[in-house]
Amino acid sequence: MTKWPIRNINNEVMDEVEAETYLKAVEKKKADLTGADLTGADLTGANLRGANLRGADLTGANLSGANLSGADLRDADLCGANLSGANLRGADLRDADLCGANLSGANLRGANLTGANLYGADLRGANLTIIWQKYCCHLSWADGVVNIRIGCECHDIPTWEKEKEAIADKDDRKWWDAHGQYIYEFLKGEAERVKL
Repeated sequence: MTKWPIRNINNEVMDEVEAETYLKAVEKKKADLTGADLTGADLTGANLRGANLRGADLTGANLSGANLSGADLRDADLCGANLSGANLRGADLRDADLCGANLSGANLRGANLTGANLYGADLRGANLTIIWQKYCCHLSWADGVVNIRIGCECHDIPTWEKEKEAIADKDDRKWWDAHGQYIYEFLKGEAERVKL
């Protein structure tokens, strides 16, 4: 059930029939929802495969179980959105705002998260293979110490904090600047969040 109002790209409020027709058309083809105001919309299980949602406002929207594979979500506002179990395989999420979003169990394989804000996002059980294609990355715990592995480098957090720039210069600075630093910050946040 879709929550109203839904606005079109001209920021005009659509009536319920018009919006329902529009959303059904989205499911049939790659729809252009550039800049659409879908704040709080209930799009549970919607088929938005390949849709253009660039710059769309999806703040607080429910997209649980939605198919957003290959969708263009660049610069989209997804703060507080529910994307649990959503298929975001190959989606373009560059510079998207996902603060506080629920991405638990989401498929992000092949998605581009460059510059995306993931602060406070719930990524438990999400398939993040995409971010980590170049290097194997994970957390490990041993004797009460949390280690972060990115590629061949495996260190505790204090060592990473002290040595990360030197490690980046030694290994692959371009990759570190584009991806590694964000992976490190995400893993560090996860380690701090799950500490007992």
